Amino acid sequence: MEVVANLTDSEKYNRQSGLSNIRIGLCYRHEITRETALYVGVYYSKALAKVANALKADGESTSETGVVIGARI
Repeated sequence: MEVVANLTDSEKYNRQSGLSNIRIGLCYRHEITRETALYVGVYYSKALAKVANALKADGESTSETGVVIGARI
């Protein structure tokens, strides 16, 4: 679980103060050896407060679902 919060506004990076978004995910990792592992996971991300309002005003979605696949070597 990841929660992003900004303490101040930043026009340079297009970020507003307050809670920005939350991401919740689940990942399965299978170790082939101690140093090598394959993983697959899913996540759900949701924009909050001012960020969500700005995205809605631009006609963009405020949530995202995705899949991650990879290897740790």
